Parts: sequence; C-alpha cells; structure tokens
Amino acid sequence: MAQSSPTLELWEFYQAAFDFFNDALFDSKLPQCLLTLSAKGRSHGHFTPKRWSKNSNSQSHEIALNPDLLRRRDTLIFEILVRQMVSLWQHDHGTPSRNDYHNAEWSAKMESIGLVPSDTGEPGGQKTGFRIRHYLQPESKIAQVLTTIPTEFFPWRAEPKNYAGVKCSTRVKYTCPECGANVWGSSPKLKIKCFTNMCNARMQTHEELEQTSSDYHRAELPSMELVF
Repeated sequence: MAQSSPTLELWEFYQAAFDFFNDALFDSKLPQCLLTLSAKGRSHGHFTPKRWSKNSNSQSHEIALNPDLLRRRDTLIFEILVRQMVSLWQHDHGTPSRNDYHNAEWSAKMESIGLVPSDTGEPGGQKTGFRIRHYLQPESKIAQVLTTIPTEFFPWRAEPKNYAGVKCSTRVKYTCPECGANVWGSSPKLKIKCFTNMCNARMQTHEELEQTSSDYHRAELPSMELVF
C-alpha cells in the first residue's frame, strides 16, 4: 500500500475547514481561494487579494495561516481562519479600505459572526483601525459552530522550533504603533519617531509593544490583512 502524503492529508482538512465555515457562517457565498501556511513575522495569518494567477486568465485570492497555530489546542486557528474569510468576504462583497486598515464595514461583519473587534482584545475597545484584535462573543454564531469541531481537528501539528546552533540577529526591529511602519536599529535603546503618515509617534520595540498589545503583532506588508 502506498504511503499517504502528509501534504494531501493536511490540506484535505484545511480545505474542509474552509468549506465548513463558508457554509455555516457565510451562506456559501465566498469564492474558493488558495489556502497556504506561511509565517509572516509574528503574524497569525493574512489575506491577500488576487495573489495567484493561472494561465493568465484566472486569479485566486490567498488565505495564509501561520503553521505555529497548528501547535495550539484551542480554537484560535479557526478564529483566525474565519477572520481572514471576513476579509475575503469584504473584498468580494463590500468595500475594503487601503492596505490592512480595518474599517466599520469589516468590523460590523466580524461582530455579526461573533468575533468582536477590539484594539484591547477586551469589551469596550476601539473597533476600527490598523491594529485591531478580537475576542470571541459567547453564545454567538461562531461560538456555537466551534462547539461542533474538535480542537484536534488537523492531523498534523507543527513541532516547536529548534533554535539550537542558530545565530541570533543583533538588529532590533522598531514599529510605529500608529501606522505600523518598521525600521531596524542596532540597539534596543534607540529613540525613534515616525513621520511616515504624520504620526509623530515614538516607534517601539517588540518588547514594548508586547506590554500594550495583544497576541497579534503588526508586520508591514501592503495589500493584505495581517493578524497579529
């Protein structure tokens, strides 16, 4: 008997999850898109419109999830997948804003499903902007749907990274908390201000952002919805 392919086995479940949520939460109105696993910095996932083409006459959007999500034993991977599907919905049925700005239309669709936008990750937070987190609304549509899916859904899980013998970079990344622009410096003690979008904000290191941000961290990548 031929050995089963890990690639086909994993993507069979990945596609099944997309189809399940498309039917349960979007009335099967979302178009099929290319599903990938990709680590973009510390992002949990992203949506990129028209990322792929076939024979110059067919295009496909992309939804990518960070493979590290496959190590978790909670519902976050499904929440992130549905979040990207909301961005897919908005691209085909709504009016998305530039880059990865989360506007009122996106926020309302998220909330109607049960993923409540909040810049603090808690009730009462700002629901629109660049760096918007979400929290799961109990008894919502998605909360009820998630109870029918086992957390051990995917047959393959990403193993923890082995950093032994890897030389660490001495560069320090600074991010603007207002617009998300990034620069790299040689020290974590630099004082840098961002004027990219007239922000006049002090750029912060990852450790500083960790103190005021969520499990999600912004990376600069135009034309896609990044989840951090």
